[in-house]
Amino acid sequence: MEGSFDCSGNYLSNLKGSPEFIHGRFDCSYNELVTLKGSLKFVKRNFNCHNNKLTTFLYCPKIKGYISTEFNVLISLDYVPENSIILYYNFNF
Repeated sequence: MEGSFDCSGNYLSNLKGSPEFIHGRFDCSYNELVTLKGSLKFVKRNFNCHNNKLTTFLYCPKIKGYISTEFNVLISLDYVPENSIILYYNFNF
């Protein structure tokens, strides 16, 4: 998909039905996500997933930009895509 995709602030509990590829920014912040399962496969710019209930980066897409993660309950950095930059964080480990 060309451009960006914003599904923030919709009380989503999963990312089923997300586009597979975004050539811009993907924003799923301010939802009720506990997992990234169903997420897209590739984001060319930034991946904003802050203000959710995520504990892990499992199922995180490949990202060329940064990952915005603050205000989650992350317990590990496992599964962070290679060469990704974590812009914000508040880890519980």
